[in-house]
Amino acid sequence: MYGELLGLGLIALLELSSSAGTKAFTSDILNGNELSLQLNFNTNSSPEKIDTIGYTVAANNILNSMNTTTNPCDNFFQYACGRWIHEHPIPDDKSGYGTFVITTNIVRNQMKALLESNETVTPECIDVARILYKACMNVDKIKVVKTEQLIDAFRKIGKWPFIEENWDNYTFDITDMLASVTETFGDPILFKIFIDAESKNTTVHGLYIDQADLGLGSGTQDYYLNPTKFPTHLNAYKEYQLDTLKLVLSGANISYDISQLITDVNDVTAFEIEIAKFIEPEANRHDSSRLYNKRMIADLYKLFPQIDWIKFLIHLTPTSMHDIIDNNTNIIVQEMGFIKNLSNLLSITSNRIIANYISWRIIDVWSDILGKVFDDIRLKLLRVMSGQQKMMPRWQRCVQRSENLLAQATGALFVRKHFSSSIRKEVMDILENVQKAFRDTVKEIDWMDNSTKNAALQK
Repeated sequence: MYGELLGLGLIALLELSSSAGTKAFTSDILNGNELSLQLNFNTNSSPEKIDTIGYTVAANNILNSMNTTTNPCDNFFQYACGRWIHEHPIPDDKSGYGTFVITTNIVRNQMKALLESNETVTPECIDVARILYKACMNVDKIKVVKTEQLIDAFRKIGKWPFIEENWDNYTFDITDMLASVTETFGDPILFKIFIDAESKNTTVHGLYIDQADLGLGSGTQDYYLNPTKFPTHLNAYKEYQLDTLKLVLSGANISYDISQLITDVNDVTAFEIEIAKFIEPEANRHDSSRLYNKRMIADLYKLFPQIDWIKFLIHLTPTSMHDIIDNNTNIIVQEMGFIKNLSNLLSITSNRIIANYISWRIIDVWSDILGKVFDDIRLKLLRVMSGQQKMMPRWQRCVQRSENLLAQATGALFVRKHFSSSIRKEVMDILENVQKAFRDTVKEIDWMDNSTKNAALQK
């Protein structure tokens, strides 16, 4: 990404200078902290001198990234980015490295300091983020945590075939299990339900349903669907499932039949492969109109009859909202094809496989807090999937977990500390400038009639 942006920027400048009849292009004059950048676009104009700190830092970053020993005509990418690549090898705990990773590391360090602080904060939800982080970092307590505590949580929220001696395929209730899992663990399985500003009217909030990510993460369909290109990935994933489940069950002193366990892992993986076939790739999700399908809960019962939607939503919402949840409640379906295909898949899949899949996805996420032995199993998978050689430091994973589970609380904590009123004003100025540029563009185009222009300007 860094190379692409830099290359496009340099090419654009070179093309601009050529088309404008530039006689001089000098960008390598650095005198101490002062940058002298000359762009002579007119033979009669005087060179412009730029000497602000921002330009100096930007110029230094560019110059320190370049490998000027390479002829740009032979290898422009190496010329533009070769030094940066040479001086920034991928760390063992990362699968890739770039300027965005560097920025993320800076923010994570700042967030770490905020989460470790004992300074009084309001409202209470922000303090919950600190409690979560500190609990995640309490390695001494984690060492004595047994997997039976995770099993106990499962027994309270639903039935998992492996921990129920008399598991009944016919009495399994997918609505109860999904609602309890979502409420207890906070992780979306099979689909996502959330509240957000409506894209067509941002003054109101709407209820949304969308596709959920696969077990290997967002954008991983090829691992499931292209075994020729990724011959080892799916087997590594199955091995990871099997090793994790054996450890969870043995840690809770639950006996198991290894052949049945292997069968269940294969069934769960086959089920997830079917889901991967109809998940919409992120590249196809840029059309906001396609993702805005307002329906009523009554319609959702027809699209996806396996779930008792009113029961599900009442289970997840505060009592004050129960009176407004009924068949006439609006819900925005973002991926109609996904919802229909998932319903069809569930209708032909045994309850045992569905229950095991839901349970596996929760265990996969939460085994991360059960100690180093689970980390070692996860690392084996990461080495195959991305080449990552070490686990991220625990504090980074704990910051990440706090940010994922309590995004608004951690975001508010960060903004209060690191965003001054002047920075907020700069951001608002940028936004207003973009809006102004859009308005000016709409007014000037000649292929849009006046009524359409007015509608665009009003929006």
